[in-house]
Amino acid sequence: MSEDPILLASTASALILIPILSKWLSLKKLKYVFIPPILALVISFPLFVFLVIVQNISIGRYLFYISMSLWTGGFFAIFISLYIYKKNKKK
Repeated sequence: MSEDPILLASTASALILIPILSKWLSLKKLKYVFIPPILALVISFPLFVFLVIVQNISIGRYLFYISMSLWTGGFFAIFISLYIYKKNKKK
């Protein structure tokens, strides 16, 4: 991953933007904190399965970047959202 700057930049932006969006939505209602990570995972998995099935597509590389950055960002954002949820639940 460190050899591909596009994948690194997109993953880093997903790792930053998804938890920020989760925190912002948790200010509206606490259970909304899980919407962005779950949405990222729900979008990225079928996209990756589509890329496995249709391998010779012209925009496949960019769809791979999107699916991997959303999957990684969503996975780690689940744990960050759990932390935000438990921290705000105690208040």
